[in-house]
Amino acid sequence: MHPLFKGALFLTVASALSKLIGSLFRIPMQNIAGDELLGIFSIVYPIYMLTLTLSVAGIPIAVSKLISEKRMYSSDNTSISSIFHTARLLAVLFGISCFLAIWLFASPLSSLLGGEQTRFALVMVSATLIIAPYMAVYRGYFQGFEMMHQTAISQIIEQIFRVGIMLLVVYILVGIDFSYPEIAGWMMIGSFLGAGISLIYLLFAYRRQPLPASSWKTVNWAQLKADSTSLLSLAIPIAFGSVSFSLMPVVDSLTIPYGLQQFGIPADKVPYAFGVYSRGIVFVQVITMIAASLVTPLIPHLSRLRAAGDLVTVQQTVSKIIFIVQLTAWPVVIISALLITPLNITLFTNTSGNSVIVILIFSGGFLALAMLSTAVLQALGYEKQAAGFVCIAIVSKVIGNLIFLPMYGLMAAASMTLFSYGLLVIFNFFLLKRHLNVPLFPVSLRIILVVSLCLGFILRLPMSIWKIGVNSRIEAFLYSLAVGIFLIITIIAFLFFWRKSGKQSK
Repeated sequence: MHPLFKGALFLTVASALSKLIGSLFRIPMQNIAGDELLGIFSIVYPIYMLTLTLSVAGIPIAVSKLISEKRMYSSDNTSISSIFHTARLLAVLFGISCFLAIWLFASPLSSLLGGEQTRFALVMVSATLIIAPYMAVYRGYFQGFEMMHQTAISQIIEQIFRVGIMLLVVYILVGIDFSYPEIAGWMMIGSFLGAGISLIYLLFAYRRQPLPASSWKTVNWAQLKADSTSLLSLAIPIAFGSVSFSLMPVVDSLTIPYGLQQFGIPADKVPYAFGVYSRGIVFVQVITMIAASLVTPLIPHLSRLRAAGDLVTVQQTVSKIIFIVQLTAWPVVIISALLITPLNITLFTNTSGNSVIVILIFSGGFLALAMLSTAVLQALGYEKQAAGFVCIAIVSKVIGNLIFLPMYGLMAAASMTLFSYGLLVIFNFFLLKRHLNVPLFPVSLRIILVVSLCLGFILRLPMSIWKIGVNSRIEAFLYSLAVGIFLIITIIAFLFFWRKSGKQSK
């Protein structure tokens, strides 16, 4: 097995499971409370995710990268310990600063997000920033030593408690007839408690592991300044790449409420409309979970290969990863788009927003490639170029939303999401092609796309001819379940035969 897959398999599987839990919990939340609560949550949560990313400024990724490189060049553990402690200090300072910023400016922020109904949720979720950045540094520390299982377990712990507490709060408060803004605020306590429990696990794991990171007995201010400079000079460009995938939803949170009102939707109906739009985000998150899971172990691994000058292995690794991500993403994209009616009924009870969701589903395929290619560029030392490409994509999204939302509503927002991610993929792969000669769509992948399209139309026939999967939710569920099982078996079988044929060719 390839070293990357061998060392990061547990993290990839656990991260995918964690992201799946975090994505799918929106479905029971919507089923319990409706699209309005889903809309408020989806408007507010991207602001928290953006602030969380900025509060550590890419420090966890920078920590893992610096530790990985220092382990290669030096056996002195003092420098590793110094970096780790400096990162913890910076994370605490940034986390508290960002929490205070949101708390102090909650009113004007809520006005930008569509009204006072988002204020309580915004304040409540921002409290997580006191804990989460500090927790993230520990994850980066373990990743630097390629001990991916600690990060993976902590992610699962965080998501299980976060989602479980959130759904419990929603269920209880809906039952006693709380308003949607109140429910959205109180449910955010799940994020705070989930992060806190995950941090406790990481602290215990840190004390148990025989890793070379001693405690500071005295503060060396010169070393602190030097380490802070090293971390921030590396972390800030990385943060722009990481922030990109938090900024896109923020652009929607800031522009869609305004654009929908210009389109003619009353302000009090905007959360409901945004909730319908957010159904598509669930599909996007499921489509991209494999790519998102691979990003974390990929950066330190490629950084070490690059530092060792092993560009051949870098190219082979990147090509394999890109192929596997597309193999898992595009068949799901194509078949989900063709079967959106039974899927929407199964997950969200009706067919509202079908056309918008289909566009967002296709944007999920490009987002998976954008996340992966941005991570590769960061690991290979092209952080500034990656950040520049991200800025271009974000600006195009902002301009497009402001121009077209008042005319075309949610269709414009979904279309601009697809356009901006596609543009980012083009820029990233232009640079990768020039330096690594990595193909975006190899011949084997093109064949898979054609087969997926044919398979999707075949699976759609029962719905098109006999209207199966559109008459009731149970019928739609059974139809979707059968298609899902068939698709999973097909992908696993292909991966098995692809790996087997690869071994025989050697």
